[in-house]
Amino acid sequence: MTPKQFYKLRENLDPNVGYRLIVDVLINTGLRVVEFWSVAKNPEWYHGSQRVIDLPKEGACKKPRCKTTDRTIKLTAAGCKSLDVFFGANLDFRDRNSMRDALVRAAIKADLGTNGINPKMFRKCLVSWLVECRKDLGIDSMDITVSLGHSEDTMIEHYLGVFSNQKEDHADMLEFLKGWGV
Repeated sequence: MTPKQFYKLRENLDPNVGYRLIVDVLINTGLRVVEFWSVAKNPEWYHGSQRVIDLPKEGACKKPRCKTTDRTIKLTAAGCKSLDVFFGANLDFRDRNSMRDALVRAAIKADLGTNGINPKMFRKCLVSWLVECRKDLGIDSMDITVSLGHSEDTMIEHYLGVFSNQKEDHADMLEFLKGWGV
């Protein structure tokens, strides 16, 4: 998904239900959905002045294949703003199926199709955008893997070369990621 597609999807989400706030945090943090809800219950893990989330082991993914548990997640200024707005809204838990249904409805309205539309896609988008723009932003690949909790092999296997390098999309990604990890 490109940034333009993300914004098109986002604008077609029902604004009264809080999904826009949730997807803003998901796309800006790269949190897994289960990790997102752990952070939602523990706002003290978020440090806006340092532009990071210190995700402890108890808040991390519990699947056996998730080898990296605790980590420090880097944020942009926009990522901090999305978290501040989310915490201020005091939203209730949304289950994965309800979120997926809301995203599918928005994708259909936005004429994006429904293939691959699910709550996990925001994490995948962020990683793909970071990998695509890492050289332009002076980001070391290891910084991406550490922040997102991937191995370097996983990042290379799943995210390298995902985009066809459209200049407009690349410029939009650079704008979205401005200040990441700084």
